[in-house]
Amino acid sequence: MTAYIISRKARQGRYPTGGLVKNVTFPPLESWNPQTRVASLVAETSAGRILCTVSAEVLDTRFRLDTETPLVTVMNNRATLEHAARKLLEGRTVEANERVAISLEDLTAEDAVATGPECAH
Repeated sequence: MTAYIISRKARQGRYPTGGLVKNVTFPPLESWNPQTRVASLVAETSAGRILCTVSAEVLDTRFRLDTETPLVTVMNNRATLEHAARKLLEGRTVEANERVAISLEDLTAEDAVATGPECAH
């Protein structure tokens, strides 16, 4: 028999468990995995936290990845990455703790300069 431990906060509904994505915000959390060569941003949404990933290849093609300090590339282009992630997420139904991958196509020329209050961080 498998036992599942559910935190008290989750039982009380304080942590969303999926659903329609609304109210997307991006706390200042980013990471770089040197083994997989993938950068990650966290999106806080009405449906819970969603991990937004982007590969080194995409970062290099679109922004010229700084291989010595890849997170600098992510931080310098964070508004554009957030804008692309927001477009992928808003209005979509997701499972809790789902991941989305930002592709080169998501970072099109029209999104090259993220503007407006919805892209501010």
